[in-house]
Amino acid sequence: MMLGNFFRPGKKVAITGGLIVLVILFVACMWLKGDIKKDGAALLKIMSKNVDLQIMDVHYTEVGDPDSIWEINADTAKYMKKDNMVFFENVRVKLIMSDGKTFVMTGDEGRLRTDTKNIKIRGDVEVVSDKGDRFTTDYLDYCSSDKRVYTDGRITMKNPQMEVSGIGMSLSLKTEKVTLLSAVRTLIK
Repeated sequence: MMLGNFFRPGKKVAITGGLIVLVILFVACMWLKGDIKKDGAALLKIMSKNVDLQIMDVHYTEVGDPDSIWEINADTAKYMKKDNMVFFENVRVKLIMSDGKTFVMTGDEGRLRTDTKNIKIRGDVEVVSDKGDRFTTDYLDYCSSDKRVYTDGRITMKNPQMEVSGIGMSLSLKTEKVTLLSAVRTLIK
């Protein structure tokens, strides 16, 4: 092979094009690996090996229970089949009871056990009823079998007539009976 034929004008374009493709592939690999960062954060999150499915901008409706319908909205959902668990970010759960009553629970993150339908919500949690009752806490749990929302943390309940705060709460969604467990303070308006 002659060196003169190797560096002909057509070959120079092919070599230059090949180098550009290699640089693009290198940058793409580094980006996917997470080594190229924007504002100090990786541009791409790598999904955990334990996650079977990850979805963004989630809307899920559960209609299997004759006593209630669930609507779950979240920024992201990660499903782990082995653990029967779905993890949500920025979650909003709307429970519509068979008698038409609604409760909306929101929080920074949530966990749904797919086998029991129990939910844990954490971070700036709020529960709002269709009657205007508003509960705020740092975390709460929902037990599907007895339709009960509960927490052992600090809780505040507000409605147009009163404001009640305490530590620990149990709310039956069937009967709408609220029980505060300790350090209860009430302000009647």
